[in-house]
Amino acid sequence: MDERGGTGQAAGEGEPDPAAQPGSAAQPVLRIGDAERASAMTALDTHLEAGRLDAVEYGERSAKASVAATAADLDPSFADLPEPHPTRPGGRGGHDGPGPVDHGTRER
Repeated sequence: MDERGGTGQAAGEGEPDPAAQPGSAAQPVLRIGDAERASAMTALDTHLEAGRLDAVEYGERSAKASVAATAADLDPSFADLPEPHPTRPGGRGGHDGPGPVDHGTRER
């Protein structure tokens, strides 16, 4: 560490790209609202019903989802689970709303 508190390394030497970090200009922190929290709870309900979560895990993850302020706050609760995942602000990630995803398999 140098006298300014740095490591003495040039930017980019062994350090992550700051533009790739959540909250940077490249990846802004996305705040969520009630709709995204409800989507997370619905997805957790599905995983509980499918036996992917036990009651304790469901309770822990539900508690975190109910107070999440950003999309990144929800990520750890779904990192080890397949779809469904909660919707993201603006419909990014997960899918655009509650209910099943229509993959275009319906007859027209």
